[in-house]
Amino acid sequence: MRRTWPGGATVGSESGQVVVLVAVSLVALLGMAGFAIDVATWYQVHRKQQSIADAAAIAAAGDLPLSTGQASLDASSYASKNGGSVNTIGFSKT
Repeated sequence: MRRTWPGGATVGSESGQVVVLVAVSLVALLGMAGFAIDVATWYQVHRKQQSIADAAAIAAAGDLPLSTGQASLDASSYASKNGGSVNTIGFSKT
């Protein structure tokens, strides 16, 4: 569609603007979706690690303060049962 302005000037077709706007919008939408997926994955991994640590701590708490050696074994055992491992086990009085 060509428009004619007063004085005889013509303006070209404007139909290509939609393609540009859709392309820019699609890039922004895909960027936001990728960011949301990354954050959700990070949250899920963090929650799994926290669950493993919580299970190990609860298992060890049953043996304290009588036997710290048995508490360490129980913590390692429960961590491995929940799909993780415990590198360092420490106890403190609070």
